[in-house]
Amino acid sequence: MERQPLLSDGGGGYMPQQQPPPQGLPQYQGEVPQEDVSEKADVQPPQASAPPMDGLQMAGYETATFQGAYVPPPPYQPSASDIEQDAAGRGSQPDIQVISEEEAQAALLGEAGEHCCWGKKAAQNMVVTRITPSSAFHYELETFTEGRKTTWEYEPYCGQAIDGPNNGPAPGPWDMHASPASLFQNQQQRYEVPHTAVVKHCHQCHGAGMNRCWRCMGRGRVMCGNCSGSGRVLVTHFDHHDHGHHGHHGHHGHHGHHGHHGHAHTDSVPCSVCHGGGRKTCWTCNGCGQVRCQPCDAHGQLKCYIRLTVTWKTTKLDHIVERTALPDTLIRGAEGRKVFEEQHMRVNPLTNFPDDAVNSASANLVASHNVAFQMERILMQRHWVRVVPVAEVDSNFNGKPFTYWVYGHNTRVYAPNYPQKCCCGCTLL
Repeated sequence: MERQPLLSDGGGGYMPQQQPPPQGLPQYQGEVPQEDVSEKADVQPPQASAPPMDGLQMAGYETATFQGAYVPPPPYQPSASDIEQDAAGRGSQPDIQVISEEEAQAALLGEAGEHCCWGKKAAQNMVVTRITPSSAFHYELETFTEGRKTTWEYEPYCGQAIDGPNNGPAPGPWDMHASPASLFQNQQQRYEVPHTAVVKHCHQCHGAGMNRCWRCMGRGRVMCGNCSGSGRVLVTHFDHHDHGHHGHHGHHGHHGHHGHHGHAHTDSVPCSVCHGGGRKTCWTCNGCGQVRCQPCDAHGQLKCYIRLTVTWKTTKLDHIVERTALPDTLIRGAEGRKVFEEQHMRVNPLTNFPDDAVNSASANLVASHNVAFQMERILMQRHWVRVVPVAEVDSNFNGKPFTYWVYGHNTRVYAPNYPQKCCCGCTLL
């Protein structure tokens, strides 16, 4: 099928006539209780539900729902360039970088200076007994995919133009043109599928635009929470009485006795919140018992349409080939040199790289990606090999042997057994 251009959300279409609400339906949803309900500050409005699927069947989108679902892509058709990838020049034996004893010692001395609890004397006075150079290989595969998800959506119908089925059949999910802004960058775009829009009466308010107030249940008022609807509250008073003052005055001062007695009594008084009425106007609906319908925003009708969400993402897999005791994870952050790089819609695994472990890793990773994206379309793949130099340095300090590694073009050091470490204070020099 020929690919269809996307229409903008505000594109042309027919203007359906405003339909009156169906006859015989209530003014708002729900029955009104006979008695006022209690005031509850923590009550929450009901969550809006999706409209029923009645009348929302579209050819080519039979599986689309309001929850959304990914659509499988069309079968992959290999191109000539994918089939005829030239194996020649897909990697050559890299030269092994060799460092001198002075460079190895300087690297360790610099590493010791980065740690406050490492003494520098071991790095300064050690004796290098052997340097074993080698190369680590970092193979990485990136796959850039496109996934398409269809979802029924709804919004208030306010008289906007509608691109409905009368304008023609809707293009299929994978027939619509959509392109990423750039390759190997995660991104997402959303489109309204042309010719899928319909106008329905709102299922929440039955086309009336208003619903029963969820706080007062349509009564327009609630029982006062301060007095529990009685209109009166109990107030306790304390009466204080002075029963006399006795004493005499002398030249040394004043001596006296004061007698104080009191008692408490409780009175019923009008509630100061509801002024004795026992009821309060519902502040959610301002006393009218109705609130604006949330799904249709009080318009009584909904525009329903299918939204296409296109997601582009990059998935990466890598493998490290390193044959010393240096942890493989350190190779990922080390500077190296790319000796191979290739990009195609579908790359073929390496078969003639000088290191068989790299060829094997490439075959495994490419095979796993080729079957990993059943609900996505692979747009592009690329893979490369980086070579990271590694030097294993055997040394001796004060008659005790230890080994460390210098790796990467940025001369990083891994020395887990450095002989002059202090954990109880930084006093080593």
